[in-house]
Amino acid sequence: MFVLTHHFEKRRQQRGIVLDQARTFLEHADIETPARNGCSQLRLSRATAASIDRSGKLAKLTAIVANSAAITAYRNPEQRIGWRRVSGCGRHRRRKPRSGADANR
Repeated sequence: MFVLTHHFEKRRQQRGIVLDQARTFLEHADIETPARNGCSQLRLSRATAASIDRSGKLAKLTAIVANSAAITAYRNPEQRIGWRRVSGCGRHRRRKPRSGADANR
């Protein structure tokens, strides 16, 4: 279990993360990656998130922890659930640059 620091509580409230969600997230987080200054970044795998939370809100959370203390939590906008092609993402040919007299128009 993690100790929730004062900084964690302030950031959690500012970012609209409910205390029950934060505690559930910290209990079940199963992906740990290194972060700066000896800290670790915790996330939930898709399978774990689906088994715990049907709304998908827990899958988008990330927490930074160090020495069994939760330092901060935030919603990770880059965390995608599912896949979709981004509009205009390399699907169209690029125009050739103009040359000669047409370039001045």
